[in-house]
Amino acid sequence: ITTMTITQSSPYPCDNNTILLELSTNTPIFAACRPTFTLTGLTGSVEVVNSTTLNLISSTAGVSANSTAQMEGSVYWEQSTGLMQFGVHSDIGSHPWPHLVASPSSITLQFTLTNQEQFQSAPTLGFSVLYTKAAIDGGSWDF
Repeated sequence: ITTMTITQSSPYPCDNNTILLELSTNTPIFAACRPTFTLTGLTGSVEVVNSTTLNLISSTAGVSANSTAQMEGSVYWEQSTGLMQFGVHSDIGSHPWPHLVASPSSITLQFTLTNQEQFQSAPTLGFSVLYTKAAIDGGSWDF
């Protein structure tokens, strides 16, 4: 991950708050590596429905609740802990043969949460990527 930006549309209590997550890499993101992206710390929202999915307003093609799902438009969500996870089920970015210069890739997610009834200072967010099936070696990186 070379850059990551998270912005919100509203800091006000009880308001609908559209969150925009943008991240970019200096390499393509390959679905075959089964990456799992995890964002932690999105606490303080009001749970509208008891669900483990969060519907997306918009996203980069290929993003879904996990790396093996073909259904786009939602991500895994735990409202009580503020944990969001997603994967990719198709490659993002291009890779020229014979891999002389890899092109950068980017992922954008946009979703709406409802802010709690009282003021809350901005939570501390964490982000990590775990590759569960890398061809050469597996690993995870925290940011």
